[in-house]
Amino acid sequence: MHKKDLVHRDIKGGNLLVTSSGDVLLADFDTATTITPGAKITSFGALGTPFWAAPEIAACDYPSVRCCVHVCVCVCVLCVCA
Repeated sequence: MHKKDLVHRDIKGGNLLVTSSGDVLLADFDTATTITPGAKITSFGALGTPFWAAPEIAACDYPSVRCCVHVCVCVCVLCVCA
């Protein structure tokens, strides 16, 4: 996804599917869009689920790979703590 400058904008536990072999797949690309690296999000506003949103997405700011890292950490923390 990142090599194609694609941002999902709604990564959350409900959009992660686990196969019988243990692979994790990302689902629900309704809010996904391509971005220009370094460009500020202005045309589409904040989308996705607020609880899971990275600060950059919530602020309609400059999305990057860090947004995915933020959400992955949230998912891992909730899996361990739940």
